Formats: sequence, C-alpha cells, structure tokens
Amino acid sequence: MSRQMAQLLGLLVTKTQSGVLSWEQGPSADAYVTQIGNNSILIRTQREDYLVSIFNENGSVVESFTDVSLSQDGIESAFEGMRDLHEMARRNALGADRVINDILNELSKS
Repeated sequence: MSRQMAQLLGLLVTKTQSGVLSWEQGPSADAYVTQIGNNSILIRTQREDYLVSIFNENGSVVESFTDVSLSQDGIESAFEGMRDLHEMARRNALGADRVINDILNELSKS
C-alpha cells in the first residue's frame, strides 16, 4: 500500500506543478483540497508532519497517510515530498502567483 501512496504523492506533486490540479482552501487554515473525478484529496499539517486524506464521492475517508508512515515503510523523501505538495497547494489555493504579479504590476506603474 505504501508504494501506491508514494506513487500517488509523486503524481500529485507533478500534476500540481504543471497546473493540472487546482487546490482550494480546506476546512482549516492549513488544509487544502483538490477534486479528482468524483473523489477528493486533502493535505494538511498535523503538528510537525503532513497528512493526506483520500475521500470518496460520499465524502468518506477511504485512506490516509502521513509522511511519517511513508518514511517508516521505507519511502525516501516522504517528508520533503509532502512538504512541497502542501506548499504548492497553499500557493495555488490562495492565488499567490496572481497576487504577486498584481503587486509587481502596480509597483511598475510608479
């Protein structure tokens, strides 16, 4: 199961980097959600770690994993991958690039 979760994490990172996935603010300030078909994925911080939860079309959690659980199962760089995904999801959900570009455009007018 850990190999599948590692594969999923890798694809989430890749698809988020390429702009295929878009993220929205989740139920808490540090949680971000993306829809994939009828299902959804949430990433959030859990103390000093990261938690990914997978929801089915009914909103039930069908699987979840942390960077710690992946690392314990021998998946290298799990913390870094989940940290990077969380940061990309945050920036995407909050529109960070758009905001920075707007600010740069306004400052350039002066």
